[in-house]
Amino acid sequence: MKQLPNILTLLNLTSGLLSIMFTMEGNLDLAAVFILLGASFDAVDGRAARRVGNSSDFGKELDSLADIVTFGTAPMIMLLTTAGHPLVKLFVAIIYLSCAAIRLARFNSEQSKLKVFIGLPVPGAALLSLLAYFEVNRLLVYYIIVIALGILMVSNLRLPNFKNIEPDEE
Repeated sequence: MKQLPNILTLLNLTSGLLSIMFTMEGNLDLAAVFILLGASFDAVDGRAARRVGNSSDFGKELDSLADIVTFGTAPMIMLLTTAGHPLVKLFVAIIYLSCAAIRLARFNSEQSKLKVFIGLPVPGAALLSLLAYFEVNRLLVYYIIVIALGILMVSNLRLPNFKNIEPDEE
């Protein structure tokens, strides 16, 4: 039971890898499903760690490594499949992925105990980038949204941190 949180985190990581694999095979709908599945695992791993008394620096680092794959790399592999100019796509992907890495490192080193998020959390940015991928019909607008999401991840925007709120015990 003590390893359940790490298993959930590894399922998040696996979901990211499967998303990348399905993107490479051209199955973008299934790739998106695996990012969403990864988000589900990410939403419960920290809560599970607190429940079983297994919150640790190791778990926090493992979670960030999984997040950079599932919510940083996988959505940008999808972006690279768009019809845009290769250098523009690469530029946008590098900006987003770099911001995701900075956001995760900053969170782990300075902010994990705060009651608010500073900057848009990486999973939220990934889910919004997925929405834009499927709903925005103009590549330039999609690319601008992705860059804006990257900037929001490293911004000083304060957002509520619902992960630190536990349901009442009855």
